[in-house]
Amino acid sequence: MEKTKEIIDYLKFSTKLRVLRYAKDCGKNKNACEVFGVKKSTFYKWKKEFEQHGEKGLVRGEP
Repeated sequence: MEKTKEIIDYLKFSTKLRVLRYAKDCGKNKNACEVFGVKKSTFYKWKKEFEQHGEKGLVRGEP
């Protein structure tokens, strides 16, 4: 069961990172939200955590 949780956590982390990288590459946060089906409020929460803590900020349970 623990392995399944680790896999799910990794998939969540990698999705967040993929969305943020897509937004940076295309230059439009709105496009990234639409393409990945992410709410803007969620996107900006992830972006803030990433800017403050780097990749570690995207991991559940980290700072």
